[in-house]
Amino acid sequence: MKLKCEVKRAQNSKPPIGRLADVISAYFVPTIKIIAVLSAMAWLNFGPTPSIAFAMVSVTTVLIIACPCALGLATSMSVMVGVGKAAQAGVLIRNGEALQTASKITNMVWDKTGTIAKGEPKVTDVYGVNKQTPEEMLILAASIEAGSEHPLAIVDSAKEQGIDPRSISDFMSTAGQGVQATLDNSSLLFGSEPW
Repeated sequence: MKLKCEVKRAQNSKPPIGRLADVISAYFVPTIKIIAVLSAMAWLNFGPTPSIAFAMVSVTTVLIIACPCALGLATSMSVMVGVGKAAQAGVLIRNGEALQTASKITNMVWDKTGTIAKGEPKVTDVYGVNKQTPEEMLILAASIEAGSEHPLAIVDSAKEQGIDPRSISDFMSTAGQGVQATLDNSSLLFGSEPW
């Protein structure tokens, strides 16, 4: 439900090109109306009979041919279709400006965890720290992350290697920082480096 709201909000946002189209239309529409009226007056004053019929055809022709509707509709429709298609492909575009800016991208840098390529995170490397082996580090990380509400791929990676997370106590999560717990009377912190 939240994703649908985000997509609708993005579809309703106006990119810079949409705002430019609105500015152009603000001047273009009155100008076309003036030209249509001048055209009708010219046919009424200088045209052959039936001058009223020619004046009406002239006004209608100018208004239909010079109608800026396509200008205003095309930009909005393009944003709606682009954001909708991206959402179907699993890409969330937050606003129309981001969609327009994306056309200028020349290079992209992706992470190597598999989040983007496979749609789910994956542990690629584990390194030992302070004389601990990579396997010991994975045991500690999987044990503490098993209690987290979003264990990422650490627990899955441990299970793939036949490692079962160990029992922890005093688990506490700090939003935006990491998690902490007690394992074998040792305090563990797992999270961002500054924390």
